[in-house]
Amino acid sequence: MGPVTCPECAAPVLPPARTCPRCGYPLAPPPPTEAETREMRAGAAAAKIVAVLLVLYMLGVAGTFVYDHLL
Repeated sequence: MGPVTCPECAAPVLPPARTCPRCGYPLAPPPPTEAETREMRAGAAAAKIVAVLLVLYMLGVAGTFVYDHLL
């Protein structure tokens, strides 16, 4: 990928740069690749599953505690 043009000062900027080296204008990061998007979704799904299991476990522990003290 070749250099891009800074929208502020029209200087050429190489792709890994996050700001223009001439004027400091912040450049937008490149959009995530399809593999990165898939990885983020998989991580989010795993976190949701862990959260649900943790809540169910806590409800079970609390229910057992309440049941034991009512008898």
